[in-house]
Amino acid sequence: MRIWSYEALPSWKIIVWVTQLFSHATAITFGLRVLVSTKQQYYLLSLRYDPIFNTKGNFKDETWFC
Repeated sequence: MRIWSYEALPSWKIIVWVTQLFSHATAITFGLRVLVSTKQQYYLLSLRYDPIFNTKGNFKDETWFC
């Protein structure tokens, strides 16, 4: 029995699989949004409060990707 043949998978299993896929995708995108927003906040805080990052221009872009 092949796993990906249509006869082997009932329609409700396909529906459950698609909804799980969408829920995982929304959870991952939400986590990435939270991560990016916290990265932006840390970046702005480092620009605002750290005199070393303000004087050296190349360090700003490197701290973004750390």
